Amino acid sequence: MSDLENRRQFKTVHTDIEEMNAMIAEHRKKILLRIVIIVAICVAALVTFELVVHLRTYHNYRVAKEVEREDSSGTVFEKMNGNILKYSHDGVSYTDLENNLIWNQTYELQNPQADICESYVVIYDKSGSDIYILNTEGLQGHLQSEQPIVAAYIAEQGTIAVLTTEDTTSQIQLYDKEGTQLAKGEVHIEEGGYPVDIAISQDAQKVAVSMLDINEGSVKSTIMFYNFSDVGENETDHIVGTFSYSGTMIPRIEFPTSDEMIAFGDNQIIIFKGSQKPDEEMTIKVEEEVKSIFYNSTYFGIVQNYVPEEDEETDEDTPAYQMVIYGLNGKQITKSGFDYSYTDIEFLENDEICMMGDKSCAIYTLKGKKKYEDTFDTELYKIYSGKTTRSYIFLISGKTQKVYLR
Repeated sequence: MSDLENRRQFKTVHTDIEEMNAMIAEHRKKILLRIVIIVAICVAALVTFELVVHLRTYHNYRVAKEVEREDSSGTVFEKMNGNILKYSHDGVSYTDLENNLIWNQTYELQNPQADICESYVVIYDKSGSDIYILNTEGLQGHLQSEQPIVAAYIAEQGTIAVLTTEDTTSQIQLYDKEGTQLAKGEVHIEEGGYPVDIAISQDAQKVAVSMLDINEGSVKSTIMFYNFSDVGENETDHIVGTFSYSGTMIPRIEFPTSDEMIAFGDNQIIIFKGSQKPDEEMTIKVEEEVKSIFYNSTYFGIVQNYVPEEDEETDEDTPAYQMVIYGLNGKQITKSGFDYSYTDIEFLENDEICMMGDKSCAIYTLKGKKKYEDTFDTELYKIYSGKTTRSYIFLISGKTQKVYLR
């Protein structure tokens, strides 16, 4: 083929660059629009799903798995490290959710009480002398107090704080998990009143005692803070802080974290913070009588008689109670009214609030919306939240059930 013929077979094409760029830009816009539409549909579906999950109230459930149990009369059930702790007058046992025995410990206690922190539990005979320290592997230590026990609390590594009293003498004693005494501090009844509650921080360095003094009709509560680390070595009886409140009864104090302590009074709630020595962080005034308190490491809540909002009209539909949830900083998370009659209330593992009666329960979301309410044919002991929004573990009389709400 000649050069002339080759040149005739090829043609020069003139490309409009601006037109090509415009076509590319238009194509990209179409792709971006499709992506935006798909994302919007996904977000709308997710929001709709969340609204359905959080706003729907369930009244029934499906049993996915059921395990038989044999329980002695008077057994108390507690949650411990994801498994089940059962104790009574004659012993304590630890099982998994399939009712497989991990360990058991026998004893004879007249008035057994328990306190759990993470993987440790202390079981003691209130007004008696025996104390048992156990963890997920079984018995760690046993000791006997020389004075009647008022209360005992345990820290996350097994250290316990024991409050004892006899006549006008009271003491706080710290023991390690084997039962060896670590420290001791006096509680001066003549100065602060009678001890009514004790709390130990999770790191076992700080202990608080609530004292009540009633004198000629007047009431005063005093909270004394003890530090058993090096900080408290140079302080008298390890006392690093004393706070008094006239006209207030403080029957319960708690350490939700190592550096935060909450005092629940009849007319105020006081939040203390401090890694070594405590300071008052916030005071929350309480206008109505507190029916219940509950807490975990993130939130705390109270239940009291319903308080109508200003200018709110009340009628037969006005709820009897209200539940108020706070963050540990004292900021109110939610407040909601309800009429459910319960005997026990607690946070579940997923931060939902569970109220239980002998044969009934109600579960509320953290926003105060009722999620589930039901009655049972037999006694209900405990509820665990599951891995999904509708799955739970029910401990009922003689059975452990894995269920799904519907």
